[in-house]
Amino acid sequence: MILSGPEWQVLIFSLAVSALSLLLVVLPALLLAILTARWKHPVSSLLEAIATLPLAIPPVATGLFLLKVFSRQHVFGRWLYESGIVIPFSTNAVIVALAIMSFPLVYRPMKAGFEAIDPELLKLCRTQGRSPLYSFFHVQVPLARHALIAGLLLGWARALGEFGCTIVFAGDVAGETRTLALAIFNYIEFGQDIPALRLALITVFITLGLVVLAGWVMRRGTSESFKI
Repeated sequence: MILSGPEWQVLIFSLAVSALSLLLVVLPALLLAILTARWKHPVSSLLEAIATLPLAIPPVATGLFLLKVFSRQHVFGRWLYESGIVIPFSTNAVIVALAIMSFPLVYRPMKAGFEAIDPELLKLCRTQGRSPLYSFFHVQVPLARHALIAGLLLGWARALGEFGCTIVFAGDVAGETRTLALAIFNYIEFGQDIPALRLALITVFITLGLVVLAGWVMRRGTSESFKI
């Protein structure tokens, strides 16, 4: 499938910003996953509900909330602007939007991976005088690694397909904020069905590959746990 120059630009840009969005997500998702997996409390249930919220509410609503928070009229947005950081309608806005929308799909597999760890192993670490950091990096992360990888793959797939939040918060500017989903919409809007179909097929191909790979990783982790 031969792509034009602008189409290649959109594809490379989308892959780059979606990958960068995962860098914003991975640490908060890890920390929240291990917290909610081990700490059974109404507060942890509330945190989990908030983390999952982007899956439930319309993406355009999420984009509107982000636009209000990061605008100059809001205290936080004004502080960023006075610090020389402008987020809305920029490449940074695309990365933030993709990170927010992909967070639930990164977090939920991670939480499942930590919940699957035998609590007796963690007790054994404590009885041997190991620190929580040792337990996290040398026991929990290695045992949950398949779930962590699967979460990142699913989050990447979700970020590549994101549209509603991005167009509200970042806008549609060629070469600066236009992702695959926005480019497809732009082509359809101007009656250019062939390039729209090309990009749609590429998006389906990439996201399908990521989802299939995530499923394979999870099955591999399950089979290894049975062997243990």
